[in-house]
Amino acid sequence: MAQLSDPVPAELHFRKSAEIYIVSLSIDSDNIKIRNNIIDIKRRLQRVGKLEQWNPVFKAAFPLSVSDFERGVAPVLGLANRNDQPPELTLDQFLELIENSSGLETIAVEKERKAYSLNNTICEVAEIRINRTTFITICVESTDIEDIHETINQVGLTDYENINYPEAIKRINGMVDKPLPT
Repeated sequence: MAQLSDPVPAELHFRKSAEIYIVSLSIDSDNIKIRNNIIDIKRRLQRVGKLEQWNPVFKAAFPLSVSDFERGVAPVLGLANRNDQPPELTLDQFLELIENSSGLETIAVEKERKAYSLNNTICEVAEIRINRTTFITICVESTDIEDIHETINQVGLTDYENINYPEAIKRINGMVDKPLPT
């Protein structure tokens, strides 16, 4: 992909991150992750063939205010608002709340990502580590479906399954009885 790419800003070309995903069998259309002390929630709006369209719905830094928790996080995770909650939730307090909530799991994910630009799309090739499983992902993003299809065809991805991170995490952790594609 590097040979095909248009120039990409140096700060975006290679990035390494440690993230925490929150997954549940009851949450299918939301992608909830914590990176750099910020919780980020995206909602899948639709599927068009193999493609998925996601939209950011909430983003806030820790400590989370009660208002942010009640407005942006609790409804997505199916958590009740609590009267005994402190005025702010630190990341550690939030993770403890998740760990003590039935049906929710926190999963550590390490990513090494390289960004590319091709056919007016943003592409990312990443090495992902979840538990003891390492795999490669390729992401193609754009608001133009035709540009996405052109890129997918050009780099030879048309025969591969499109799996979002929460789905991949559920498969790796045995929450869903379906293997990752090889």
